[in-house]
Amino acid sequence: MGIRTRVSTIFKSNVNHLVTCAEDPEKIINQSIEEMEDSFDAAKKRVMGLRNEIEDSDRYKKNILEQIDYWTKRTEEFVNGDMDENAKQAIRKRRTLEEIDRKL
Repeated sequence: MGIRTRVSTIFKSNVNHLVTCAEDPEKIINQSIEEMEDSFDAAKKRVMGLRNEIEDSDRYKKNILEQIDYWTKRTEEFVNGDMDENAKQAIRKRRTLEEIDRKL
């Protein structure tokens, strides 16, 4: 057997091996689509989670502002009723809430 025959046989063998091992392009595309869909689903879940966090933060901030308004009114009532100690406590509570509001 000559060198050319050996090289030709090895080359044909390698080509046949590559052809049989080659993946189906349809499978590759389907796998890519499936991975993209999974990524999209994960992104949608993350967006929904962030949306819920924003809504919770908005509700919390609204609650804080309502409490600030409440303690402002209570302070005025205490001052008008000559209840200075109660007014001081109401002011402290309002300031604490205002500090929380600033941090939000």
